[in-house]
Amino acid sequence: MFFINCPVTHMESTENQVMGWLTAAFTQSPKRYSEMFYFDKSHAHFFSILVTDYFLFDDDFEIAEDVSSSYKLDTIILIGEKVKRIYADDPLILSLPRLGNQLDDLELLRQIETYLNLNAINVDNTTLWLPEDSSGAITIPVDRSPTLKSPPLPSKARSLFGRIQSFFLRRYRLRR
Repeated sequence: MFFINCPVTHMESTENQVMGWLTAAFTQSPKRYSEMFYFDKSHAHFFSILVTDYFLFDDDFEIAEDVSSSYKLDTIILIGEKVKRIYADDPLILSLPRLGNQLDDLELLRQIETYLNLNAINVDNTTLWLPEDSSGAITIPVDRSPTLKSPPLPSKARSLFGRIQSFFLRRYRLRR
């Protein structure tokens, strides 16, 4: 994804936009990881990273040569910086809990408020990190030989996915 300050419309305040985004993030299934949600304390913004975004990079988190994307180059660079910080366990990047849609609206709001309070996040002073070029289509070359069934996932991305899964399994006491 890519950072822009979300423009405040006359119809909706920044706080309402952030709370809507948080609601969407918190209600994600804890068993599916197509998108991961975070808060970056160093920039006071919420953001998400799509699983497919990891295919943009090689094992050293450099832009992969054989992958193309509709993201602009500066967007890819910003995604790479975020991914590197996530992989390095940067303490200023906080992951958001994924609670699924089991909670009623009041309990969900309590969970969001608790998260914000525990992490000293003032919604009025935050922004959303969203893609300007939001289509973000990524093309990954696939060898059509019968021995290769899917494109290889860089080892660092596999490791990161495993750590994300382990984190959520431990945090929410989920079964493997």
